[in-house]
Amino acid sequence: MTTEKSTVATALQSALNPARYQLGIAADKTEGLAHTSVNAAITMIDQAEQLVIEQYNTEVDEFNTLCDELEKTQEDLTRTEQKLSELRSNLDELELEAKQATAEAEREKAQAKVTQANVKEKLEELKRLQAMQPEQMKSRIAAQRKKNDEKQKLLEEQRTKIRDLKNQLVDAETKKNVMVQTNTQLTEELNEARSRLMHKDGDVINKVFVGTDGILKCYIHVFEYGLSFRPEASTIKIINDLDWYYEVKTNHGLNITVSVTDWLQPFYPPCDHLADRWPTDIHDALHELIINRIEITHPHLIERMEWAKETYLEDAQLDPKHLETLNSAGFQSLYSVLHIPPHRLRAIVKDKAGTAAKGFGEAAVKQIYSKLEQLVEQWQRQHDSWSDLNRQPKAA
Repeated sequence: MTTEKSTVATALQSALNPARYQLGIAADKTEGLAHTSVNAAITMIDQAEQLVIEQYNTEVDEFNTLCDELEKTQEDLTRTEQKLSELRSNLDELELEAKQATAEAEREKAQAKVTQANVKEKLEELKRLQAMQPEQMKSRIAAQRKKNDEKQKLLEEQRTKIRDLKNQLVDAETKKNVMVQTNTQLTEELNEARSRLMHKDGDVINKVFVGTDGILKCYIHVFEYGLSFRPEASTIKIINDLDWYYEVKTNHGLNITVSVTDWLQPFYPPCDHLADRWPTDIHDALHELIINRIEITHPHLIERMEWAKETYLEDAQLDPKHLETLNSAGFQSLYSVLHIPPHRLRAIVKDKAGTAAKGFGEAAVKQIYSKLEQLVEQWQRQHDSWSDLNRQPKAA
């Protein structure tokens, strides 16, 4: 996104200086009550400028607070992931030690069984040798018992160590579960903070659209929640089941919320100040952005639009005179007519068709739209994507 080098204060001051200048001239040329009123207007402009700057600073502070919360959450998440990695490494080492201790204990157990078998044999040998050298045999038996006691003590120590390792393993698993839960919670908090940030300021398309006067600059923002809007004209149908919308922000302090018609065209609320300066390329850019999102959630509308672009007005059995007038104004397909509102069609035809538009009034426009809509309804009934009423666009 291209940012302005001037601050909000200087931009606002630049916008208001012409008004101050004109009011100053008026103050110099007026007297009495008129002079007082002009000076009061200058004071009100100064007060309005100060209020706007204060409100902007407040919103900047709120934005910075959200950014700080997001940064802190990211740092906490990084530290938690590091601790979790260390805990996993320690857990692997403990598991290896436990396996080694278990293997050693099994070896000692097997050795103890062998020793017990040997003791039995030794006892039999002792009985045989007692008659021969009893004192010497007692000494050997005492030594063997001492050796067996040492092995039994070692076996008990190994069992104790294994029990301690198992307890450590349980503690490590508990800590691991706590860390995983903490990590999940931090991730949810991070996503929630990002969601609040997107809900407040949205995401911006990285392009600046310049108005026809060379001064107006427009920026397209997308917000991830939907609109519910009904235009006054019943001939304009707006899709109301979207979970997003676009907004055009300007450097004039006027923002335009964009709705989407059922023919996938951007629809703007009237704004005389921006109408004469509106960028020539922003409408097509919005249409392309709308198509990219709509083709995922409303593919049946894309299918209908493509069909209408490929279907000529001759297929609608229009009045020959009306058809000739439309063709003279550059209208050839169903889509070229249906994607614009009736009052706009009438104005374009009168502007482009010249003398051929004589007699092309409101009644003719109604008749044309009626026949075109009948053809559209017939096409919808013949296609599977429109057979289920639940897939019809929620338009108002």
